[in-house]
Amino acid sequence: MSATARLAIAISLLILAIFLLAWGLWPASQVVQTLTIEPDRVQVIPLSDPILLQVTTPRVARLGDSFTARLRLVIPTTWTDKTLPALAHARILMDDDTEVTPRVAVSQPLVSKGDLSFYWHLSARQAGRSQGRLWVHLEVLSPTPETPNREQALAAMPLTVDVHSLLGLSGPTARGLGMLAAVADTLLILVPRLSTTRRVTKLST
Repeated sequence: MSATARLAIAISLLILAIFLLAWGLWPASQVVQTLTIEPDRVQVIPLSDPILLQVTTPRVARLGDSFTARLRLVIPTTWTDKTLPALAHARILMDDDTEVTPRVAVSQPLVSKGDLSFYWHLSARQAGRSQGRLWVHLEVLSPTPETPNREQALAAMPLTVDVHSLLGLSGPTARGLGMLAAVADTLLILVPRLSTTRRVTKLST
């Protein structure tokens, strides 16, 4: 193979490797949804200030990659009924093409002046628009077995993530091909130079 052809192939492989790795590794921008729940809408806990819900998801996700959704629940004030423990439950339900972990509701003790964070890992099985909802509800536990717990649905926030592929390639596949192209480019450059060095060494001896 001539040096010109080898150089052209090496440049092509380098461009391909950079393109695939850049697409497969570039971090996605985040989308933050904020919802304020006024005190008069909360019946199970007496509040004087609103509850703040913030949901963070990626604007765009790569096919085959796991991405994170985060819920931040903030209660800025103290409620009066301190003797009864309360729980915040949150669950994400997505369409059938998106896997959610954990799949069941996540619960945390609800505390006054608290700042709670919930996390989920999602992975889409095919490219397209992945849609679902984040459900949040509160539960105040009863002090006696005879009395039922008090529950209230707090919010149902819509979630939308655009899942992209690169000409049908998933994120892991694109990164793997990018690494192979980078290795092939390195070998294409180094092997002829090593062979030339060995020949020069033999001739000099």
